[in-house]
Amino acid sequence: MATALSIRQDLATVTAGVFPTWAVYAAPPEAINGPSIVIAPRVPYRRRSDYCAQEVQLRVTLLVPRTTGAAGLDLLDTACDTWVSNVADYYADVTWESVDEIGTTVEVGAIEYITAGINAVAYVR
Repeated sequence: MATALSIRQDLATVTAGVFPTWAVYAAPPEAINGPSIVIAPRVPYRRRSDYCAQEVQLRVTLLVPRTTGAAGLDLLDTACDTWVSNVADYYADVTWESVDEIGTTVEVGAIEYITAGINAVAYVR
């Protein structure tokens, strides 16, 4: 049976295959090297389901260095489309619910990133 941990790790592996030039993390790292994709729990992290054993709620955050300028938002838009159509639709145990907060700026270390967030759900059977 799959676990929440194995689902995050498998999802990171599939994502890295689709985004070979991006750093992909199965959990929030101490430092990132952008562009990056971070797969992390969101609230509520797990919940019981009538459809399967449980649902695991995930947040997929895409980050590109702010130094990319206006092209960074275009890159995020394209990356969201790519993730939704090539990862969420490919990996049978995961679906996406929404893309939100696109264009939000965060600082990690001394580097500013613009981000996009994808809310996803994984199903433990």
